[in-house]
Amino acid sequence: MRFVTGQLLTFTQGARPGGAPWKAASACACRDSVVGLCQQANDEGHTMTMTATAARTNRYAAPCADCGVWIRENAGLLAKNARTGKWETRHDGECPAPVAKGAPAKNAEPGYYVRPADGRAVVVVENKAKTRTYGKVLTYPADGGRPSWVYTPGAGYTVADLRPMTAADAAEMGLSHGYCIKCCAPLGGETLSAAVSALIGYGETCAKNFGFPYPKGVAAQRAFIAENGR
Repeated sequence: MRFVTGQLLTFTQGARPGGAPWKAASACACRDSVVGLCQQANDEGHTMTMTATAARTNRYAAPCADCGVWIRENAGLLAKNARTGKWETRHDGECPAPVAKGAPAKNAEPGYYVRPADGRAVVVVENKAKTRTYGKVLTYPADGGRPSWVYTPGAGYTVADLRPMTAADAAEMGLSHGYCIKCCAPLGGETLSAAVSALIGYGETCAKNFGFPYPKGVAAQRAFIAENGR
């Protein structure tokens, strides 16, 4: 059985010497305390059975409830906290060693980034008052439709969580899903530049705004298409 901190465990113990019954009890699954209770019952010559709410693999990326480090989807454990009733994600095993404390984490500047923890695209923007920044994560619907930038609390708040997005990142994401990652418009179409965008992975206007490479002019675009097989 996997023990998950905060997971509800129910112990049912047999009769103690002299016929005095053990009482059923619930406890948080601190590994040491659970092992201690089982060892105590064993030492006294009794049996103890134990049931727990099942921990399962996390379907979605989320911060660890213990250490706060992001856990990629299907890489951790999800279990209900007995005290709060909330589902929490934790590392499957020990949490990574904490980073030595130093200067406060620097807020990320507005811009487009990739979050190394899960490979997701994040855009950092300023609020209207320009007093703080916050992050939106590029989210793809399950039906394969047009993606959108969705506000996610805590996403991309500090520089340590992110790395600047490159043209190769934008192209890979765009080609994988068929949408420009900046404006979320579908790639492809009847025009010459649309055909180039379908091959390069992002749109012409967005490439200009990003500062990403894009063939300029009719001759260059036709040459690009011919070179890349269309």
